[in-house]
Amino acid sequence: NPDNKMGVFILGSIFLATTGAEALYSDMGHVGKKNIHFSWPYVLVCLMLNYAGQAAWILHAKGDVSIEAIENLNPFFQILPDGWMIFGVAFATVAAVIASQALISGSFTLVSEAIKLKLLPRMRIIYPGKSIGQMYIPAINLILWAACSVIVLTFRTSSHMEAAYGLSITVTMLMTTFLLYHYLLQNGTSKIVATLMLVFFGVLEGFFFISSVTKFFHGGFVAVAMAVIILGVMYIWHRSNRVQENAGQDVNLRDYLPQLKELREDDTIPYYQTNVVFLVPRLEGDNIPQQFVYSILDKRLKRAKVYWFVNVEVTDEPYTEEYSIDMMETDFVVKVKLYLGFRIAQDVNVYLRQIIHDLMKQERLPKQPQHYSLTPGRQVGDFRFVMIQEELSNVTKVDKWDRQVMQARLAIKHHTVAPERWFGIEYSEVTYETVPLIVGETRKTWLKERKI
Repeated sequence: NPDNKMGVFILGSIFLATTGAEALYSDMGHVGKKNIHFSWPYVLVCLMLNYAGQAAWILHAKGDVSIEAIENLNPFFQILPDGWMIFGVAFATVAAVIASQALISGSFTLVSEAIKLKLLPRMRIIYPGKSIGQMYIPAINLILWAACSVIVLTFRTSSHMEAAYGLSITVTMLMTTFLLYHYLLQNGTSKIVATLMLVFFGVLEGFFFISSVTKFFHGGFVAVAMAVIILGVMYIWHRSNRVQENAGQDVNLRDYLPQLKELREDDTIPYYQTNVVFLVPRLEGDNIPQQFVYSILDKRLKRAKVYWFVNVEVTDEPYTEEYSIDMMETDFVVKVKLYLGFRIAQDVNVYLRQIIHDLMKQERLPKQPQHYSLTPGRQVGDFRFVMIQEELSNVTKVDKWDRQVMQARLAIKHHTVAPERWFGIEYSEVTYETVPLIVGETRKTWLKERKI
């Protein structure tokens, strides 16, 4: 066509006609595959008839001066008879509500999974229904409201938002194709078949991506800016976790068993609690972060009948509910590793109640009879959860960039959900202790005595 000077870039003008399929991935997690399989053929037929009807009307109306003079011409509404306009507006409104619901539910699901995979800070999650997939995250809802309000006030019309929306969708489709390619390879699919799939969809989506990039300065930069902010937070969280794991100071818990046993049996020291629970970020072998042993022995002495060290590991499977136990040949130290799927609520208090009953039935833990209790014959004592709050120490030697990352992490943590809400222990005895976060080597300081 001699009028098409830009060639492939015109695809950006009609790309939005292809969108909608990406929302299926979000909806599938909420309504199930069967509902999608049943409803999608009907939706597809309706869409094809709608787009074909609009195309036929445009071809028929070409050259009509009265129609071409209409400002902001919208074929969808223009083809409707005057008496049907109200129904068209109603259908368009319902479609907008459905599309917004897909955005909201998809955001909640992705953020929830990212939190449990340690890619985002913890946030409060509410489960209003019986299904774990039905969730509500107040912080994300507030962010979506603020962002949508700003975008609507800035762009004002949907036509101005096409560039931002189109660019984000093309990137989403390309990422989905690459993820599907790696998924097929991991599941033993022939590399030839996986590559053919990648090339076929990659070429189609690549053309749309190129056509959308040309509109970067016409609004596409908004979507890129939002993605950069989210990726920035994810990088900070991921990088800071790596820094702590690589440079954190661990001690061998087995070396301190004699002291823990002696403290447990020392009648001159009052009981701090029957069961003292520490939620540790890592639990590999007999090693644990030093601050937890420091809390028991060097801060306020914590005499207890049982010391619990609990670690939650989020698995790649959505509904895993398993645990492992290591009591280190004692009856007063219990290391618990909870294996929970990324869609399972981390109700640590509930899980520990089950585990302690199991250990008592197996006679691996002595019973803890309670003389004063609302429950006659109660055999399980009280619990206290000790939460360690970390503040980056000024005497620690750390790379400048990593220091900035760690400072950013601590700043973000002040605005996220309290740990007791996340771990389901908000109705339990919870004590906070602040310890210095020392990453790497410490800086030595020496004072000289001034002679007076």
